[in-house]
Amino acid sequence: MGRAARWPALLLPLLLCGCPVALVAGGVGGYEVGTDERTVGRQTDDAVITTRIKTQLLADREIHGLNIDVDTLEGRVTLSGKVHNRDEAARAEAIARDVKGVLSVESRLIYSQP
Repeated sequence: MGRAARWPALLLPLLLCGCPVALVAGGVGGYEVGTDERTVGRQTDDAVITTRIKTQLLADREIHGLNIDVDTLEGRVTLSGKVHNRDEAARAEAIARDVKGVLSVESRLIYSQP
């Protein structure tokens, strides 16, 4: 099979499984980066903040860090997910606030029983 004949054979399964976005936008990650108005430096800074917070949440024995999502946009951190009580939420918020570069912390944590 020639090189030109292989492309339709490779693209057809993607189109049939409902993946035209992957073909048009280069996948979700490529699309997000392409439309993100932050500079590469700001994106990197936000990723470092997210990583530092998540690492500390996972290392803390009082917090179930796997249940908490951390998102950072221009130094503003949003915590979301489930915690067992108010103390766990407060601890997670304190950890996030103490990370260098964090401008604010918004908690969208909800309480749930273990």
